This record gives sequence, structure tokens and C-alpha cells, in this order.
Amino acid sequence: MTDTEFKIQLHNKLCSIAELTLHNYNPCRILDGKCIGGENIVCCTGTRFNRKDTRRCYFLSENGCTAPNIECRVYLCKTAKEKYPECALVLQQLENIARQFHLGF
Repeated sequence: MTDTEFKIQLHNKLCSIAELTLHNYNPCRILDGKCIGGENIVCCTGTRFNRKDTRRCYFLSENGCTAPNIECRVYLCKTAKEKYPECALVLQQLENIARQFHLGF
């Protein structure tokens, strides 16, 4: 396996673990189009991929994310981090691994 192949597989695995973690904890608690922080669903604005003009991610479509990315998968707003510290800890650990292998960020 080449270094690039390893990084691709690791990235995909980290994204899968992050998605499982988010599914398990459901930290955003989306209800009627609003998240736990009382905002419309625009979590992507906390990443470097948001457009300044629309405050929405370049990769966000009507059907959700079109480009799985570990940087986006581990993002939680301050409110979600405070209400679900266990979830935030797992996502932080995944982020640390991604950073160690230079996968985004």
C-alpha cells in the first residue's frame, strides 16, 4: 500500500467513525429545520469551506454534503460541544488523528 492509498483509506475510515459518532449522539438535535443552537441548519459555516456571500458550504446541496471531508465531519458548534462533551471528545480525537497524518485542516 502506498502512502497516498493509506491516507485515503484512513480519511474514509475517520469520516465513517465521525458519522457513526454523530448518528449515535445526535448532538445537533435538528427539529423543524432548526438545530440545538436555535439556528437554521448551517453548521458548515464553522469550516473553511463556507462561502462568505451565502454563509453556506460550497459542497452543501439540497441532499446534504456532496464531498465527504473529515474537517466537516468533526465540526461541532459551541452549544453542541457543551451539551454533548463525550461526542465532542470523540470528534476531537478523530481530528487529532487527521491532523497527525495531514488529512485536511
